[in-house]
Amino acid sequence: MIACTLAIGVASAAALPAAGVASPPPLDLELRHTVVSNGADGVTRTTAFRERVHRRADVVWIERVLPHEAHAAAPGGAAGHEGHAHEDLATAARWITPAGQGIRLRLVVPDRKLVLEVPEPDRAAVGFEGDWETSSRFIPARALAAMTPSARPAPAGARWYERRTAEGTTRVLWDVAGEYPRRVESRTAAGAIVRTSIAERVRAPSPAPWTAVAGWAAKEYTDVLD
Repeated sequence: MIACTLAIGVASAAALPAAGVASPPPLDLELRHTVVSNGADGVTRTTAFRERVHRRADVVWIERVLPHEAHAAAPGGAAGHEGHAHEDLATAARWITPAGQGIRLRLVVPDRKLVLEVPEPDRAAVGFEGDWETSSRFIPARALAAMTPSARPAPAGARWYERRTAEGTTRVLWDVAGEYPRRVESRTAAGAIVRTSIAERVRAPSPAPWTAVAGWAAKEYTDVLD
């Protein structure tokens, strides 16, 4: 499963409320991710995909944008696939809510009208290792404060930040009022781009997707594994 992430974002510590002080504003985004990898076989591979992220005070919903034909060919409608919902988990929506000092993570498979509860010990298996602060703000406050403001020109209402390490550089175009990264660029130490994530605002869905699951089947994540 390719995890959704704007990966890193941020304003300075002064520009961003500390965790627990205030919720970030509601947000509806479409993300365009491009990942470039160079294999040991000398082949360069480019992976591109889109996701939608809906953020509210107590909900973060992340869903892959799929072509129409992917829904039409959903295995839930084909004979011999019943009971194998794990085949759909790579594109399942992630429904994240705060729960006490932690979070509650559910995977939602619309074509099967199925909601899977993912307990903490199983989250790494689905590519999720975040907490509520990271899920709702895209990066922990301590990491935001470690980034350096850049003099790179930015559109109105935004500012560039960057982090340099021996492995390479990550640059973030941060939307100050919306509290989200409009763009994230990761480059190697040699300057080659290895990942780009671009966020665009979209219309809020109506009804909200997490309200449509009432009455759907609910199972534990491990129940759908062979």
